Amino acid sequence: MDNYYYEQTRLVSDLHVNFEHILISKMYIPGHWHECIEILYMIGGQLETTIKNQTIVLEKEDLILVNPRDLHSTRCLNDCDYILLQIPYPMLKNYIPEIDTIRFELQQFQENELVRSKICEIKEIILEMSVLVKEKPVGSHLKFTSLLFEMLYLLYHNFQVPVDPDTKEKNTRNLERLEPILDYVKKHYNEKILLNEISSYAGFTPEYFCRFFKRHMGITFVEYLNQYRFNCIYQDLCSTDTSLLTILEQHGFTNYKLFRKMFYDIFGCTPGQIRKELITRKDAGNQYTASFWINSINASRDI
Repeated sequence: MDNYYYEQTRLVSDLHVNFEHILISKMYIPGHWHECIEILYMIGGQLETTIKNQTIVLEKEDLILVNPRDLHSTRCLNDCDYILLQIPYPMLKNYIPEIDTIRFELQQFQENELVRSKICEIKEIILEMSVLVKEKPVGSHLKFTSLLFEMLYLLYHNFQVPVDPDTKEKNTRNLERLEPILDYVKKHYNEKILLNEISSYAGFTPEYFCRFFKRHMGITFVEYLNQYRFNCIYQDLCSTDTSLLTILEQHGFTNYKLFRKMFYDIFGCTPGQIRKELITRKDAGNQYTASFWINSINASRDI
């Protein structure tokens, strides 16, 4: 399997639907959220997904849906082959006006045989979409559109649950307080960010900031900052010949020992082994890209 294969296709340009078939062996995306509905369908491998601090491991033929503004992260545990579908909020709002007062829940209904059959229908639709993306027959955009609306109908008819207004308001308020913090990290991650500095920027005391961030992100601020730096470092590691120590300095990661430990914990190998593998695959003519991580994080709230 190629180390990275990343195909992004927008068959329905007017609706800005994002459909990707991803083959990947190394990947970790820290906590983030977006306004779209995100659906993951596993073809093979194991993908660890954490949604609102609840972690599950997706395996072959598993399907999961992430609702708009649900905080989530993903980590590839081994060679993963999966399909990613993102349906943007403007489209949802246009065709499902009450989208702000409902959410879609797939997991809690899976004991019901009838509803399980509806989930199977959704899986079949995703696979049919994938064939259209790959083969691009005449009129594929029309068929893709019809399948997309058929899927939305199945979700709306079988899996919608009401959102508690108080819970939604509280969640929205917390995300609004988190967003400038994460944006600050995005702009200043390669600098030294002191706890007093970031807590003051967020309008919190240092003690409350630490509790707030850990409660809603599931990890400490320092852990998140290191993970963000780690993703940027990994992209440069895979796409440049720059020395590892220089890359670490460029991205504000000064603790080399901690970096190596984090790298091994996630990938089970050293940075040197990753580079060697990428060079071997590139020389063999395989396609790969290391841009999936950062592009996913940076664009996740903009789709």
